[in-house]
Amino acid sequence: MLETIIDLAQEAPAETFKKAIGKAREAYEQLDQCDTGRGQSVKEIEAFLDLPYFLDLLPRIEDPQKKAELEKKLAYYAQHQQEMEYAQVFLLLGSLYRDYEREREVDKLVAGLRCQLEKLNGQGKELEYAHIALALCQLYLKCGKKQEFTDLVKKLAQRLEQFNRTEKVLIYAQVSLTLVKLCLAFDNGSLPGQLYLTFKKKWDFDNLITKLELHNRQFADDKGKEWQHGQMLRILAQLHFYVGKFEAAETYFKDTIRKLDKKYPNEVRSHHLHAWLAHTLLKLSKFDEALQVVQEAIRHDELNFTNRETLGDVYFERGEFQQAIDTWKDTLWRKNSIMRITHEYEIKYDPEIYFKIGDAYVKLAQCHRELCRRKEENKEAVKYLEMALDLLATDRQEVRLKVCYSLGYFHFVMSEYENAIKHLRICQKFGFAPLTSTFYLAYACLRNKEYDEAIKQFSALRDLATDAQRKGRALTEMMEETTEPIVLGEMFALAHWGLAFTYAERNMDLPKALAQINEAHKHVARTRKWISKFHETEKKVEILFQARYYDCEGWILYKLEKFDKAIVCLEQALKLTVHAEVCLHLALAYEGKLRQTSDKKRGQPLITKAQMYLQYAYELDTNDQYKQQLEDLQKRLQEISQQLSPAFAKAK
Repeated sequence: MLETIIDLAQEAPAETFKKAIGKAREAYEQLDQCDTGRGQSVKEIEAFLDLPYFLDLLPRIEDPQKKAELEKKLAYYAQHQQEMEYAQVFLLLGSLYRDYEREREVDKLVAGLRCQLEKLNGQGKELEYAHIALALCQLYLKCGKKQEFTDLVKKLAQRLEQFNRTEKVLIYAQVSLTLVKLCLAFDNGSLPGQLYLTFKKKWDFDNLITKLELHNRQFADDKGKEWQHGQMLRILAQLHFYVGKFEAAETYFKDTIRKLDKKYPNEVRSHHLHAWLAHTLLKLSKFDEALQVVQEAIRHDELNFTNRETLGDVYFERGEFQQAIDTWKDTLWRKNSIMRITHEYEIKYDPEIYFKIGDAYVKLAQCHRELCRRKEENKEAVKYLEMALDLLATDRQEVRLKVCYSLGYFHFVMSEYENAIKHLRICQKFGFAPLTSTFYLAYACLRNKEYDEAIKQFSALRDLATDAQRKGRALTEMMEETTEPIVLGEMFALAHWGLAFTYAERNMDLPKALAQINEAHKHVARTRKWISKFHETEKKVEILFQARYYDCEGWILYKLEKFDKAIVCLEQALKLTVHAEVCLHLALAYEGKLRQTSDKKRGQPLITKAQMYLQYAYELDTNDQYKQQLEDLQKRLQEISQQLSPAFAKAK
């Protein structure tokens, strides 16, 4: 009875939590009569279960449902102040946040929490201090007070490293895990609670984790503390995962499952330990074992949505993108089917899965060479990414900006330049992937014939690249983790390419345009030289837009009526990428050369070439981006063909 209550108590809502703990207390009293040496405490377990849940409610007090839940919790704490450990701290925090919810004065709430920290400082109440410090860290995170957050985290970590009360080790471990999650949320620009895969920057928690490992040993040989031991193992596993020590995390997750599975199987399910283990194995590139773990978990628990979502994650990491999409869609369908039973309509409440599905469509489109399939998959990617953006909470700015960037990129790919510009401007404004966002924003303005703005943005890209180089960034360094990561050296090349292409499109200062594309070529050559010096162990980098540079040079030469040189450049571009625009430019170049020749015998092969590239361009122009230009060119070629050979034209 006791094991079942402990197993389920942490999932109980506020109105049933009191009854669950009451039954646990009765069971403990009966057990203590039989075994006085158990050394377990209901107060300790109750505080352990309640800490993360209570801290999660505090910053959401502005939500009426969360406020109601918090009020129920506080009423319970007030009724059981003598029986429940840390009830006074919870009540104090609740009082401060109630005042904030009524007055909406953040500075007053910050001052109140700081005041309480000062009162507890030096009194030996380390865990009470930690509770308030964690709440203040959450508030700093919500308000964007980065330096204050960093300073308080370092201070709290140092105090926890010196904590030596072994009888409170479970609370100590829970506080440590909550602190690490807050740092993880800080690095990812959101509130904690999501499964982020390790820190973006290094936080020093090595001493804290080492101390927890030492405390863990006190449970190892105590048969009466399997539950506590399992919780310690789980926390250690998650901590090692978060700091990137995946081999140790794998060991601890497997030990946790073995420890809890026999007596506390619901703990394994409620904490999604198989999903955690599978993600750990993915980080270690153990794809087959990860697949086996999650499939076995699903066989034992068909209704566990997290395991099914993790199965989609495994397929994605294995490069099986269609299977990942199908699995995630099945997960959504199952979740919505359950919700419809009680709500009688579909509820879209899971932005992470929508984002994953959109991302998988992105990868699937990149795998397919057929333009029609890529177009459909890009549309699906946009659809699911827009759903994710609609569902993401406003406090998750970093994730929202990532989705916003992806939407901008795919609207650009689909030639929907107004929408692309709208999303990319938001990314640029908030500094998300600043160089890449600026590049695609400039490119979208160019395609949308906003030439002045395009010149402005390409110039801004050049300035950003110069600033990055001045700060010590290498030419071969990938600047940002985006859909197509671009190295710094190529950012310079793209800035000059964009200016050159914009000048050419406007028929404005063509010699200056030629000088700009020559600068782009120089940056590409310099970057290639540095890339060739990379060791095999280095991350592979490459020039992504080489064909664009040849195409641009050919286009400028065409405008200068240097058709032979233009054709050489454009055919070089076509060898590197099969693109409608390159084929159009080639057809135009052959048309230009055709108009320069008066020899009918030489003219016939030229018109054949022009018509061939025109046909290629028609087939490749799936978005009808060049439709008018192609139709105009076709009419002109028909007229020339009739002049050269009426009989040939009639046969055609």
